[in-house]
Amino acid sequence: DAKRVRAVLFRVKQKMTLSCAAKALRSWVTFVHEQHFLRTLMRRVIASFEHGRLAPGFRTWARFVRDADAEEARRRRADVILDRCRRRMRNHLAAKAMGAWTHHAEDRKRLRTLAKRIIKRFTGNSIFPALTQWKCVVKEARLSEDAELRREVTLERCRRR
Repeated sequence: DAKRVRAVLFRVKQKMTLSCAAKALRSWVTFVHEQHFLRTLMRRVIASFEHGRLAPGFRTWARFVRDADAEEARRRRADVILDRCRRRMRNHLAAKAMGAWTHHAEDRKRLRTLAKRIIKRFTGNSIFPALTQWKCVVKEARLSEDAELRREVTLERCRRR
């Protein structure tokens, strides 16, 4: 029985020792975690103090980059709008030219048919011979007017001498 009591006491002693060791180990682990947390916190604080002068410059640079990107996007949008306007104007001019050409072609066709009708009328009636006679009279009148004018010019020249 004494042997058994000694074994129980030994186990109790070990449990107490282990429990004290476990408590010590837990407190040491907690201490290590707190130290790590405090070290990282101090690094951040010191870094913010050290880099405090760089932060305004970095913010200015970031703002410049953001504004440059916005300006580039605005310029690209303006280029797209201008290109669209150019294409519209080009298409409008092409359509206008096509309309003018079709109008011109239709007008030429109309005039051709009108001329054919007029020629048919002249050749089919007695108007055509009368027209040729009239053309001859007009031609002779012009020639006689030209001859009269030449005669007057010649007489005028002679008087001046």
